[in-house]
Amino acid sequence: MAPGLSEWVQIAIGAFVVGLGLTVLLSVRFAAKQVSDAVPHTSKARLSVPTRYLLAFALLVQGYHIVVWAFPTGLTPLQFPREIWWVIPIIGATAVFISATLDRNQVADRRQRRGAKHFDD
Repeated sequence: MAPGLSEWVQIAIGAFVVGLGLTVLLSVRFAAKQVSDAVPHTSKARLSVPTRYLLAFALLVQGYHIVVWAFPTGLTPLQFPREIWWVIPIIGATAVFISATLDRNQVADRRQRRGAKHFDD
């Protein structure tokens, strides 16, 4: 059976999400060579390198499953159940949110330590 319009749209959306994940992954790899520290220290780099890798991984996993769900159920050996599809984006978003929060806390802690050093002098 040939895929219908909805399956092709789903494949296109999944491919777009995978493309976003690859774009983030490649941008992280090139940016990581320029930044020696994994923690953001400029306003331009709001997420640490590990958080950006996590974002890329989450996008790649989500895009893969969007594409796979367009195919018949038994066609691919590795796929999350379609009935609870909403779990994958929630897990990905939660992981990235927690990692970004930890990044901000680490930056705030560094700024606080730098401020405390000035007061000790």
